[in-house]
Amino acid sequence: MADHLQFIIPVILAGGKGTRLAGVCPNIPKVIAPVAGRPFLEYLLIQLVRTGFTKVILCVGYLKDQVINTFGTRYKTMEIIYSVEDIPLGTGGALRNAIIKNDIKEKYLLVMNGDSFVDISMAEYILWHINGGYDFSLVLVEVADVSRYGSVYMDRKGKVVLFGEKSKSGKGTINGGIYIFKKDVVASFLQCSGESLEHDMLPLMLTHGLYGFEANGDFIDIGTPESYTISQSVMMKKHEI
Repeated sequence: MADHLQFIIPVILAGGKGTRLAGVCPNIPKVIAPVAGRPFLEYLLIQLVRTGFTKVILCVGYLKDQVINTFGTRYKTMEIIYSVEDIPLGTGGALRNAIIKNDIKEKYLLVMNGDSFVDISMAEYILWHINGGYDFSLVLVEVADVSRYGSVYMDRKGKVVLFGEKSKSGKGTINGGIYIFKKDVVASFLQCSGESLEHDMLPLMLTHGLYGFEANGDFIDIGTPESYTISQSVMMKKHEI
C-alpha cells in the first residue's frame, strides 16, 4: 500500500462557512466544531494518518486562522499544507486554487469534504480506484433517508449514471463526500466548470466516466443542527480511533 500512497495526496475542503450550524456553533468554522471532545476535522486527519499519508492539503477560507491555529503545520506524523482562499471560492474553486497554488507532484488527488465522515478503509478504496484505472470516482453510502442529499444511481458496472433530486425521500445511496481524481484530468475539468464540485463538476464527469465505490461503514455529517447532534453520539462510540 505504501507504494500506492506516493502517487496520491489528500486534499480536504475545509473552507465553508456552515451557515446552518451557526446557531449551534457560532463564530467558529464548521470543520472545527467540537464533536465528542475533538474538532470534527481531527477525525479525518486521524483516518489519513492511519492510512499512512505523510502530508495533506487543507483548503481553508472562512475564519481560516482558527483552523490554522488549531492544527498548525503538523498532525502526528503528517505535514499540513494550507491552501488559503481570501474570498469564498466554492468547493470547485477551492480545489482549483489548491492545484494552481501548490506544486503537486502526485498523480491522484484524494478529495474529502471537511464536514462529513465515512467509516471506511481508505486503503481499500485507493487500491480499488488505482487498480480499476479510473480517472474519477467517489465513495457511496446507503442512508435511511436520501431527501437531504439526493440519490446517486449506478449501472451494473459501477459507473454513475444519474444524480437524483433531493425531493425524493426514503432509503437509498448518496454521495459520501470522498473522491479520487486523476490530477491532470480533473484540472482540465475545473477550467470549464463552475464553483461547485458537487453541482457543476460531478455532472460533467458522468460522460467521461465517474465510478462509485460502495462503502458499508457509518456516514455522518455536521451540516445541520440535527445531524450535528447525531454526530456526537456516533463519534463517541468511535472515540477510540
